[in-house]
Amino acid sequence: MSFAKEKNLIVYFSHAGENYSGGKTIYLSVGNTKRVAEILKEQTGCQTWELETVTPYPAGYQALSALAQKEQRNASRPRLSACPQSLEGYGGIFLGYPIWWGTVPMAVLTFLEKYNWQHLRLYPFCTHEGSGLGRSLKDITAACRQAEIMSGLAVRGAEAMSAQAEVRNWLSKVLA
Repeated sequence: MSFAKEKNLIVYFSHAGENYSGGKTIYLSVGNTKRVAEILKEQTGCQTWELETVTPYPAGYQALSALAQKEQRNASRPRLSACPQSLEGYGGIFLGYPIWWGTVPMAVLTFLEKYNWQHLRLYPFCTHEGSGLGRSLKDITAACRQAEIMSGLAVRGAEAMSAQAEVRNWLSKVLA
C-alpha cells in the first residue's frame, strides 16, 4: 500500500551504538529512528535524508546522554555534515528523531532553523522509551512557526523493528 499523494521527503536523525531500552543499555547497529524511517520509506516510496553531525555523537550511552543534556542546557546547535540544498518542491517533510531529555536532539533544531517552512507540512515521528513525544512538538512548532505541524507518531524504541502496522495506521490518519 502506498500513501504518496504528493512529493514528500523523510528527514531523520538516529543514533546507533548504545541505547537505553527496557530499563537497560543495549547495543544497536542501526538506530531505532532509522528503522522507523525505513518503514516509512517502504510504505510511502519517499526519499530519505539522514541528518549527521560534523562531530559524531559518542557511541556509549552514558557519554551520549551527558552530552545531549549539556547541549540542551546550552541551547547548542551542532553543525550538520550536510543538509538538503532546498525543500522546494516538497509538500511535506516526515521528520524523525529520538527523544533525548524530553525533546528533539539539538541537531534536529539545527536542521529546522535552516529553512523557511511556509507552505510545508511537518509530519513528526519519534522513538522513545516511555516519554512519548515529550515536548518535541512544542519545540518543533517554535522552530517552524510557518509550517503546518501534523499529529505526531511516537514509537517505543524497543518496538521500532516491528512498527509496520503502527506506521501504516498513522499514515492513514495524517495523509487522509
